[in-house]
Amino acid sequence: MLSAALSLTKEAVFFFSLLAVITPVSAQTPFLPDESKFGRPADQDNLSYCIDKRDPAWEVDARIAEAVASALLLNPDVYFVEDSAIRADVDQLYRHLRANCRLYFGFKLLPEVYPDWLTVTRAYYEIGYVFVTANPNWARLGDVPRDQALGPSLATAGDFRLVAYLNAQPANQRWSRYPMPNDAAALKAVIEGRVAAALVWAPSMYELGKSNPEIARLRILASDPMPEERVSVGAVLLSGEGFLSTSVDQAITTLINDGTIGEIVGGAGFPATPPSR
Repeated sequence: MLSAALSLTKEAVFFFSLLAVITPVSAQTPFLPDESKFGRPADQDNLSYCIDKRDPAWEVDARIAEAVASALLLNPDVYFVEDSAIRADVDQLYRHLRANCRLYFGFKLLPEVYPDWLTVTRAYYEIGYVFVTANPNWARLGDVPRDQALGPSLATAGDFRLVAYLNAQPANQRWSRYPMPNDAAALKAVIEGRVAAALVWAPSMYELGKSNPEIARLRILASDPMPEERVSVGAVLLSGEGFLSTSVDQAITTLINDGTIGEIVGGAGFPATPPSR
């Protein structure tokens, strides 16, 4: 998932997450003409971190970040990113980490994606794409009749996996695929009965469901027989922050082991789970 821009939101970002995506050319540290004005966020007794409000999981990530600060016996010092653009380039990420925060929460921890100037923490939860339906009689994807249509959000990682799965099945065992422009459109198609099930980024359904009772009433199907794939989510920071990186990893491990992460995501009704390892 490399692109010329960094994905600053949880899925295709809105599907955005900061669950990031960077091109090989961004391996070089970005040049900011005004960088000399920045310095570094003051440490003292604080832990400074960025939370991106364009990310549908930002409230959950903010609670986890606050818990990390508490575990380190530091005061939480949050900087809310509220840029109007849905996507932000690599220079903006670097600018935030230089000027506003030392950690930036809400990134997909994808292997071999990040440039040398960036470091990732360990994962604090796992989440993924989900099949969603309005039919109360179906519990799993396999319950959906093969003559029905699925509505994935177009050109997302979930959609790519669905295409690969369908192509591997005999022609008479494939669902029809009606791709939708985004998660909101896919969920609307389910509600209106134009598709049997949508395939959307779970945090998007969570966020949209908070303001739309019809979406909130939709049901998540188990992905069987299609293999489930989960994405690990964590935070990023500038390389060279070895002590901070190790400390945050230890704090996250503690919060997983003592059940705090589970309580945060479970209490919010957020469709994520603590890492399995």
